[in-house]
Amino acid sequence: SRRGPAGWAGMAESETPSSGQSAASDTSTPADVHMKRQESDEALRRERGPMPQRFVASSSSSAPPTAEGPHRKRCRLLAYGDSLTAGFRGNRTTGDRFSPYGAALVEALAPDIIAEIWVCGLSGLTSVQMVKRMRAKKITDGTDRTGKGLQRILVEDGPFDLALIMAGTNDMCQSGLPRTGVATSVQALHDACHELHVRTVALSVPPNWQSSGDGPPVSRRM
Repeated sequence: SRRGPAGWAGMAESETPSSGQSAASDTSTPADVHMKRQESDEALRRERGPMPQRFVASSSSSAPPTAEGPHRKRCRLLAYGDSLTAGFRGNRTTGDRFSPYGAALVEALAPDIIAEIWVCGLSGLTSVQMVKRMRAKKITDGTDRTGKGLQRILVEDGPFDLALIMAGTNDMCQSGLPRTGVATSVQALHDACHELHVRTVALSVPPNWQSSGDGPPVSRRM
């Protein structure tokens, strides 16, 4: 199984001496440097890996729970959407990087709620495309990451107690697309979950200046 956020959170891309520490005091051997580089590369491969990705709380979430033993609630959540769900934060220097909100949410819920959160954020996809490919076994998104259709995940990776759906941002970037069509597609995603007896939460699309005609243009790669 894939590792949770502790698998690649907090792993530095490079090691540099602090201002009060000279480079000469670094006792790392070439083997140590090579191992750190391999660990960093492996963490990046996991970060960019196929979806859905599974996140569980790290061992560092050690605050004492208010409930003990079997009284601590356990749940399995699915976070499904576009690049906002994937946490896309790429740039020309680092390339495509991802910090999904599911990784932070699972830590925030601990230790009172023992959560397992599966994340599938298909960058660049519209809600219309998500509906058309709900049963797809493999979907390649705008960053060349692969994921699966919503219904496929619910069946193959479930059961889930709740699905968090954030879709429609990329629809708003397309001029001439009827707003009612976006709402219908988003509703279809929720209906697909309900058919499989999975409750849903609709996460709102952030403000989009391009769709309103005010403010600066929004990036088309979302």
